[in-house]
This record gives sequence, structure tokens and C-alpha cells, in this order.
Amino acid sequence: MKNSNNIFNSIINKGLELFVPKHIKDPRLIIRMIRSRDPSAWFAVSMFVFGILTIPWDMIFSVFERRLIDNSIEPDLPIIIICGVPRSGTTLVSQAVIKYLPVSYLSNLTALFPRSPIIANTLFRKFLNKKISFSSYYGKTVHLSGPNDAFFIWNRWLKEDSSGIECVLREEKADEMTQFFGAFQREFGKPLILKNNSLNTQAAPIASALPNSYFICMTRDPIYVAQSLINARKEIQGNLNDALWVDDPDKSGIQDGNYVEDVCNQVLYHEKKIAEQQKLIGAERFRIVRYEDFIEDPNVLLKEICDEILKIEFNPEEPLRPFPNANKIQVSDNEFSKIARTIDEMKKNN
Repeated sequence: MKNSNNIFNSIINKGLELFVPKHIKDPRLIIRMIRSRDPSAWFAVSMFVFGILTIPWDMIFSVFERRLIDNSIEPDLPIIIICGVPRSGTTLVSQAVIKYLPVSYLSNLTALFPRSPIIANTLFRKFLNKKISFSSYYGKTVHLSGPNDAFFIWNRWLKEDSSGIECVLREEKADEMTQFFGAFQREFGKPLILKNNSLNTQAAPIASALPNSYFICMTRDPIYVAQSLINARKEIQGNLNDALWVDDPDKSGIQDGNYVEDVCNQVLYHEKKIAEQQKLIGAERFRIVRYEDFIEDPNVLLKEICDEILKIEFNPEEPLRPFPNANKIQVSDNEFSKIARTIDEMKKNN
């Protein structure tokens, strides 16, 4: 009986990792997702259920996928990786690029077949209508054709950084990563769009392993990023003292319980690492884009991607309209003032 329970718990935990990264600690998150009434959150919960049902097929498909990857060549089309400060609009940018440009991507179907995403997308792509909705629940999107972060795939090749987030490329896995993306591109014949926020701190090794990769790195007014991180801790972790996403490994000056200082330090750490990555990779391949600029006129970034990376003409049926600006006060006035004051003091001291 005990062994049966262990097996059951293992299946549940493995299934959850496909939809909820393992650094998220509060199991009550699923309850909050259901209570949120957010379509993307509900879709993610339903995917967990269906993901368990597809395990046998996924294991069968994985045999053929392994052969496909072993016989692949290096990717020769552009690979665009969207990363950035957490809560900076990376999901929105990826949705716009996928919806309006001729690219391939890792869809939510991938989460149902984590061992065989290429085979699964090949077999079922006729049933995916590329329905892209400009909404999400902390990066989770709706519809099987919606984009997926696919951390469970990235984690094949990445190891944990000092924050416990898997975002550092293991050198011995670089060739395996290259083979996977080569096989994916050969199957779909299009440039590939990927999203992994955490790579904004560790982009250089990925850029070296994938010479045809380009990074779109999103930033946002640090005050509103900090505010959004606080709200994310409440919703996702259920605890204001538990960090989400890559955090500053050196937090010696932060007192326990001072979550405002914690998130502000985290935001500025990301900005510092982004500048370092651009210096290592070069601005041509590591483009920093402000959230505020993108939502004001998304056509600018899409045209730059077409002109400078894809080498095609950007010719939409009609120009994209500006997106709503999420930079609004969503915490108490006292909390918001403390965030602004803390950010300002930290910038002066650095």
C-alpha cells in the first residue's frame, strides 16, 4: 500500500512540474487558480488532468522522438528567445510574435507530451488552429495552440543557479540542446520562437551553443515590476517572503520579513544581469526592449524582428493597435510609496 502511494505521489508531482515550476512551494496554488476564474488558469489545471492520461502515448512517441533527434542536424534558421525581468510582458511579446509572424513555437500541446513534443506537434498540428489570445495567468496561456514556456524541456539541459532556478546551461548538454532544436526546425521548416524569462541572467552560454539565436530581453519600470512581484508572491507562493523566479544570491542586507526590500533588490539584480548579458553577447543578438515602448506601438518591434532577424517584410493586413498599459497602482498607497522610495535609495547606493 505504501509503495502504491509513493508511485501515485510521484506521478502527481511529476505531472505538476509540467505546469507549475518546482520552486513554487504552496500546493494551495491550484485552489487559487480555480478561484481566480481566469480562463488561462483553468486551462492549466485541466491540462494537468489530461497530461496524466497521455503518459502512455508520450512514452511510446518518445522512442521515435529519440531517433529523430539523434539523426538531426544543427539548426540553421533563426531561434528567437524571449526573456526578461519577471512580470515585464514577455508572454505578451511572445504571443504577438507568434500570432503575426511566420514562426514555429512550443505550444501547450507540448505539456501533454513532454517526452515527445516534436512527434506530438507533428501528428496533431492539423488540429491546432494557432488560436492566440492576448491574455495569460502568470505566463500560462489558454488553448492547446497557445505558447508554452516549456520549462520541462529546458530543464533537460539546464541546472540550478544559486537561487534554485534551473537556468544555467550544463556544458555536457549543449550538443543535446542543439540537436533538439535542429530536429524541431527540420520538422517545421520555420524560425523558432521560445520564451524563458530566467535566461536573462544566463543568456551567454545559450548564445554560444546556438550561434543563430537572438534574444529579445524585456524590461519594465522597476517600480511596477516590484509591485507585480509582490502580488505574484501573494497569488503564486501564498507567502510574501518566498521569492519567485531568479533572485539575487547575495541578500546579506535584507531582514527577514522585509519583502519590499527583497523584491526591489531582485528587480535591480535582474537589470544588472541584463546589462552584463548584452555586453557579453552584443546588442545585435541581445536586444533590450522596454515594456512601455512595446505596448505603445508593437509594430516597431515586430518590424525590427522581420528586418534584422527573419529578413522578411513585415506587412500585416492592418497595423497592430497599442496594448493596454498595466502600469497602474495595484497595492496600497503606503506600499507603493515604499517600493518607489526603496528603488530610488538602492539606485543611489549602487
